[in-house]
Formats: sequence, structure tokens, C-alpha cells
Amino acid sequence: MLDPGTLTPLLKSMELVERHRGMRDEREVQVNVTDQGKVMQARTLDDRRYVATQLGMTKEQIMSLRADLMNLIARMQESEAASRNEPRSQAGHNATELLGGK
Repeated sequence: MLDPGTLTPLLKSMELVERHRGMRDEREVQVNVTDQGKVMQARTLDDRRYVATQLGMTKEQIMSLRADLMNLIARMQESEAASRNEPRSQAGHNATELLGGK
């Protein structure tokens, strides 16, 4: 996942958002979506609707699948972090367990 500190500069370089400093306090930064960003947002929503329609799944099924995938990613990241603190043979064993092996 990207954090806002990474994401905002990326979107700014793509001219999808613009940043403005606060007049009273320059530490305050307001981020607004540009017209080009709004077009991209609408196009992205249309693409997501098309993909969802092609899947033939209900909204609840798609949300459940998304939650399962996010959990899988989190577990894999945890396993990767743990494997850095274990000998290689043990780390491989954990990955196998994670994928349903013995």
C-alpha cells in the first residue's frame, strides 16, 4: 500500500491533484483533484463497474473476496517479516504452511 506521503507527489506529477499551502499557516496543505483527475476518476469508476459486471458476482461477494485478498496480503507480509528473523529452512516451512501445505 502507498501512504499519502508517497501517493500525493505521484498524483501531482501525473497532474491529477494540486496542492495549495494555507494562507494563515503554511504547514497546512490542501490537496484538490484537478479536472484531469476528475476525468480519470470517472473513467476508473466505469472500468471498475465493467469488471464487476464481467465477474458475475454480487457486490457482497466482491467485497468478501476483497477482504479475503487483503487478509492474505497481510498474512504474507507478516510471514515475510517473521522469516527475516528465522533460519532459511524454517522460513520456507512457514510459507508452505501459509499456502496450505504441511
